[in-house]
Amino acid sequence: MAAVALAGLAAAGGGFTSASPVGEAAESVVQKTISDKVENAKRTARQGKDEESWVRLGLKELKKATRADLDCVVNSSGQVRQFFIRTPCRSLKRWLVPFVDTHGDIIVLSIAWLEMYDDDNADRLKRLDDTYGTGSVLALPDEVAGLIGIRFPGQHYDSRQEGSLVVIAEATAGTGHPDVALMDGVAHVAKELPAPR
Repeated sequence: MAAVALAGLAAAGGGFTSASPVGEAAESVVQKTISDKVENAKRTARQGKDEESWVRLGLKELKKATRADLDCVVNSSGQVRQFFIRTPCRSLKRWLVPFVDTHGDIIVLSIAWLEMYDDDNADRLKRLDDTYGTGSVLALPDEVAGLIGIRFPGQHYDSRQEGSLVVIAEATAGTGHPDVALMDGVAHVAKELPAPR
């Protein structure tokens, strides 16, 4: 509705910038709409209904790639990798999921579920990974989902710890110009998903 109203104003020659009261109000409406969708999607994500969660965000899943590993050292980088050398993980499961939004833009999501041997080390891992510049658990190679040149710079990131489980989620733009708040929302929803069996 807000997009239609804005398009109508622009067509009528009443140009505005995002800094104008009209632009700010419209942006606020869009942000609240995305925020509401994210909260609804989180509820279904906690129930393990990932596909329903993406639909609630207005996204269509294209091709999910999945992998389970036992070696967290070779699948991590930086200080996080050094952490795993001293503190092995019990298991690692990863997804790489591209989505298309309602505008045809592509958002790519990386999720990692790491099971540690105890809660304390899970807490240490989460705090380390949450610190920007310390490295991370690597996303699956982009070609496994039919993608090329995807990078995860840590801008749309979230994580959670539940006992000895750490969930790390990050979204990034694949093609086009996906909404920044939507990419944040994808990460917020993804980290709520229980570990796949």
